[in-house]
Amino acid sequence: MEIPEDLEITLQEVRSQWEFASICQFLNLFYNAVGLETFDTDEFETDLITGKSNANIIKLQMKLLKSLTGLNNILLDNYQNLIVNEYKKRNLECSITEELDFFDLPIREKILILYNLCEWQFENADNFRAKITEEDQQTWRVDPIGYDQKGNTYWLFDDNRLYKELPEITAKPKSRKGKRRHRRETTTSSTNSPAVKQNRWQLVCLTSEDWNNFPKQFENSKHQVEKDFYEFVTTYIIPKVLDALKSKEKKRRLQEAILHRKRSSRIQMKEIEKFERERKAELERLRREEELRIKREEEKRRKEEERLRQIQLERERRMKEREEKIRLREEQKQKEREERELREMRCRRNEEGPGRNGEPFEFRCICNNNEIDIEHNEIPLIVCEKCNVWMHIPCLAMKLLRFTEQPLLLYEDDIEDWKRILFICPRCKAKELNIDYDHVIRKKKRGRPKLSEEEIKLKKQEKLEKRRKSKKRKITNENGEVVAVSGDTSNSGTSVTNSNSVIIDSNGQPIKLSKYKLKKLEETPEQRAERERLKQERKELRRKLRLEKKLQLKLERREQRRKERLERKEQEKLQKKLEREKLRQEKKEKMQMEKLMEKMKKKNLIVFGPVGPDGQPPLLVPNQLRQHRPRVRKQSTTQDNNQSLNNCNSISVSVSEGKCS
Repeated sequence: MEIPEDLEITLQEVRSQWEFASICQFLNLFYNAVGLETFDTDEFETDLITGKSNANIIKLQMKLLKSLTGLNNILLDNYQNLIVNEYKKRNLECSITEELDFFDLPIREKILILYNLCEWQFENADNFRAKITEEDQQTWRVDPIGYDQKGNTYWLFDDNRLYKELPEITAKPKSRKGKRRHRRETTTSSTNSPAVKQNRWQLVCLTSEDWNNFPKQFENSKHQVEKDFYEFVTTYIIPKVLDALKSKEKKRRLQEAILHRKRSSRIQMKEIEKFERERKAELERLRREEELRIKREEEKRRKEEERLRQIQLERERRMKEREEKIRLREEQKQKEREERELREMRCRRNEEGPGRNGEPFEFRCICNNNEIDIEHNEIPLIVCEKCNVWMHIPCLAMKLLRFTEQPLLLYEDDIEDWKRILFICPRCKAKELNIDYDHVIRKKKRGRPKLSEEEIKLKKQEKLEKRRKSKKRKITNENGEVVAVSGDTSNSGTSVTNSNSVIIDSNGQPIKLSKYKLKKLEETPEQRAERERLKQERKELRRKLRLEKKLQLKLERREQRRKERLERKEQEKLQKKLEREKLRQEKKEKMQMEKLMEKMKKKNLIVFGPVGPDGQPPLLVPNQLRQHRPRVRKQSTTQDNNQSLNNCNSISVSVSEGKCS
């Protein structure tokens, strides 16, 4: 294709860049690997310079990006952003910006971007090698085809273009006046001077005419290198290149003839309609793809927002739970601290007793004693937290009111506990329960008539006389042994005559008493009360021991049930794990068998015999030998079958790790 005259300078600039030649050589070798159907250097050069067909350049960039990144959603609106991202990954500065598009850049920058996209393909060599067909790797390497006496290097690429690379020339040092020694030093240091910038890459041969005229400059050369170069070019290079250029020119003319042949208007209209339909279909396809892409992005963005919202809600919930736990813990600590202070204050107040520091107080106990001597009082006291009335602790402990729910302790050992509890007197407790305390007390005394003072004195005298008559004394025999006691035995049907008599029953028979009964008879009322108290203590102690034992047994049973439950869970987990492992193993064996059958089908093999118990694969033979396999009787053994198979055309087949050879 002819280039306009105003673009000749740009054309020469492109052809003088070795990066452009490298791009063309890469695409000529690996156009299939990057997804291109064909590649033509002349068309690529024309599209890059004129800019009339940017679609081909865009398609090339998208194919290179897809091969480099492996992405499938590379479209017109994002491929340049992907190029910028690839530059950022390698800490390089890209010329493409929001203000400058790729096609707005200078030709030098365009070539460098395309060169980098081609060069980066080799960073992941294994991935790129997998896309290349099996060919001789030596054809990928390009070596110079010759040199001349000036040190120029000549390169021939697959597009039949011959380039000349000029040698690197360093700047000559400035001469200065001085002695010979100084000049010698200056000459020695000239090897370290920087190279002079110049155009070191030139296109030498492009057309058939160029190739025919190029060897003439070396025809009469006397330099051995140029002689060898001339012979090699004229003998091996030019015939092949000219044939390739002729066939290319012939093909181009044929295509032009096909394009410019006369066609009827009806065929042209059909082609135009077909082109329009294809264009509309392509536009519709692109529109659907764009809508689908936007929909996918919206769905992805929505899911991401939902995920972030769930994470935020979960984080807020955890923070609230943490704050609530901290608040409850602080409240519990504050409550325990207040309760401890209250207990200490109650204990200190009950220890100090009423009337401390001369303060007035009220004493009204349930024993109907409303007066107390603070200085000589030895009975422990407790005060009501509501009405501030002091009472005797033993009176409260020994007399349980039927209408109160306050737990009352019964022993002197628990006096300290009494002083620490939050005590509410029976009267205040009755008020909380809406019970008339005075009415209950009056109801208890309702059946007793009031007595006068004389009647009360007479009743007291009768009680004393009865107590005196019921008083017993010991009765002993001559040896000093107690045989009976004296006293009033009218109620029991026995009688005592004198100090030497014994206790007899109504039939006149003597009553023999045990030592325990005799000891019990001679007890005083104080001793009897003490004995009853000790008996009650032992009874209460046994009751506490029974409760503790019952509680301990209950805790042990609970712990045992918990351990059994944990053991059952562990066994269930182990059973599930074993089942999963078994299913995984079966699936693995099934997949191995399927792969083996696939290989058998590909290799056109048949199977003789099932899989052995040790997991060895069956015997495989080519399917073509099946018709030549000798018949085997049913009674024949496996050894006979193998012997007959080995005798068949002396063919043996070995199997190793599922691979047939």
